Amino acid sequence: MLLEAKPHWIVTWIERRLEKGSVGDANLIRIEQLIAELYHWFDGYDCSETEQIKLDNEVEGKSWIGRFMTGHEASVYGEVLPDGIQTLLDVIDTEFPFKREDVFVDLGSGTGKVVIHAALATPCKKVVGIELSETRHKHGLQALKEAQSIANSEQRSTPEEDVISLQDRELCQEFAQKIIDATTSGRLQLEQGDIMKPTYNDATHLYAASTTWPDTLLDTVAEIAINNVKKVKTFSTLRPLPRETLSRFRSIFLWKTVDLAVSWQDTAEMHIYRFREVSSKGKTTKVS
Repeated sequence: MLLEAKPHWIVTWIERRLEKGSVGDANLIRIEQLIAELYHWFDGYDCSETEQIKLDNEVEGKSWIGRFMTGHEASVYGEVLPDGIQTLLDVIDTEFPFKREDVFVDLGSGTGKVVIHAALATPCKKVVGIELSETRHKHGLQALKEAQSIANSEQRSTPEEDVISLQDRELCQEFAQKIIDATTSGRLQLEQGDIMKPTYNDATHLYAASTTWPDTLLDTVAEIAINNVKKVKTFSTLRPLPRETLSRFRSIFLWKTVDLAVSWQDTAEMHIYRFREVSSKGKTTKVS
């Protein structure tokens, strides 16, 4: 007897998008529009040379010779685009439906775009971004203030404006108000801090746009996730965990690899890891 094959994640993702129909697509469009308005006059690329050196030193202790040879690595900035973030959230949601008790943490959150997206697209009780750069952190806080301006802007229609344009603006204001509410309630939080310190122990989903992270940073975050983040379900990272890390920690394993839309090329691979329970006798059990 032939066993029914489990559908590949992309099939499930397409089915989910078809089920959502225009509503799901419209929500993504609104999120993209809102983020574009929130960040229309700044981005995460404008850190000074002095701050980039400080970031490199704090993350990997790179010498001036090392910076001369390889440039800035830990401080390099790039973004997963909204469509890519939604793809990731949809993939995770097929196996681990987002619930109100979940906590989504963006490690190295830059200006906070992913945090805002996750706050709008999931029911998580808390969405947190942790960023080391003071400049990028301040940009994120400024974006949250900008949401207030968008939500409070007057509705002015001109003769050439059609009904759809007016509806778009109203929906953008509605989404901006959701961000204000999430920030006021503490559901959306942007923190300036060091992700190598276990300050995110309540996370259930960890995310990192980690393309330029050194192996030592990835290893440290993996160790924190295993030893301190007791309820973690997934860890999504653009750069795969080092082979040595996977050998050292048998409780973490690669679950899926997904292509996401990014700012520096068409797509990049996101590696999603899951966790096992390891008994004192060395036996492992997958966590569902």
